[in-house]
Amino acid sequence: MNNSKGQSLFELVVAVGLIGLVLVVLVGLTTKSLSSSTYSKNKSLAARHTQEALEWLRGLRDQDWTTFFNYDVANGTGTYYCLSALTSPLATRRNCNPNEYVTGTIFVREAYLESLAGSPETVEATVTTRWTDSAGVHLSESKTSFTNWRKK
Repeated sequence: MNNSKGQSLFELVVAVGLIGLVLVVLVGLTTKSLSSSTYSKNKSLAARHTQEALEWLRGLRDQDWTTFFNYDVANGTGTYYCLSALTSPLATRRNCNPNEYVTGTIFVREAYLESLAGSPETVEATVTTRWTDSAGVHLSESKTSFTNWRKK
């Protein structure tokens, strides 16, 4: 009779161990799932902010090509602009500070504008939106060329 009680206790320890292992695995999977979900959400939002900035730049181009072209790109060296807010025509000529977020977000957004060599009617714009989380720094980047499409 003593042997059967010992066996039952052993079975109980094994069962508790297996249940504990299953719970650890489930918590790990849930944590990874939440992390992936948050990353996907942030990646989508960053892409949206990047596209929003490109559309805003397109609007500036459509308002007045000469002013747009002369946003310090006519010299051929290119210029960085911090686009934390899309309220004034490219007023902040510099890289963004690490904590210069798009209003109400965790994203830092900037644009690099340069004229293409040999093409006085083309401005290449690269908009980058970045964010930092526990896994590091992540980027959403888009590049487009703006031309003076109204040129006669």
